[in-house]
Amino acid sequence: MRKTLIAAVIIGVLVFAGWFVFTEHLYVVPILAYHHVDEVMHKDSPTVFPENFLKQMEFIHDKGYNVITLDELVDAIIEKRKLPRNSVVITIDDGYKDNYVYAYPVFKKYNLPATIFIISGKIGQQDFLSWSQIKEMKQNNISFGAHTRSHAYLPDLKGEQLKAEISGSKKDIERELKSEIKNFCYPIGGFSEEIIQIVKQSGFVSACTTNRGKGRFNKNVYALKRIKMTDSDITFLRIWGKLSGFYNLFREEKSPY
Repeated sequence: MRKTLIAAVIIGVLVFAGWFVFTEHLYVVPILAYHHVDEVMHKDSPTVFPENFLKQMEFIHDKGYNVITLDELVDAIIEKRKLPRNSVVITIDDGYKDNYVYAYPVFKKYNLPATIFIISGKIGQQDFLSWSQIKEMKQNNISFGAHTRSHAYLPDLKGEQLKAEISGSKKDIERELKSEIKNFCYPIGGFSEEIIQIVKQSGFVSACTTNRGKGRFNKNVYALKRIKMTDSDITFLRIWGKLSGFYNLFREEKSPY
């Protein structure tokens, strides 16, 4: 009996080691994407109710996931460094006021870093964050990136309009926060090679999309695919699947625009 048990353990270890080695090149650190975290379901963009957002963050915290900043992930990709398989990045798009009301307290509770991509021309408007709220969050583990000035769909723009939306948003945010803004996010995920070049020329070191663009493994830091989190992602299997690092393998590749 003892020999059988030892043999089973050895076989189990070998199988696990083989699986780990075989899938190493398929693993991608998941970048989660949120929009609204609110008590009211919004039609304009995905919404997660506060109680379900809390469940998702509790899962991440209680299961021991290694929540890293977007900057840390980008540095690792550029330097071709492997990160632990339990790593995860959290991002939020648009900069709605509900991010401060409902998401921010949860991030503080569990000491979780996150990046919020803000539309610089909408800061201070109704339903959007104020600069004072942004500055407070910046002091408490929340980073900010640019999401254009007006949330325009970039593939529809040309020349100076593109530059104004991309580089202009960077300048707007840096002027207010007095710090460098390194990360950009394409509205509705749309981009092109021309847009990538303007993002680079504007001084950004990375850019996030949705599930657009070719390549499932996030080797291009200017076309980082993310995973949309929804209000339905509250069961173990749904959350675990999106955090597994293999979710991109089962997603249909979409055109960048």
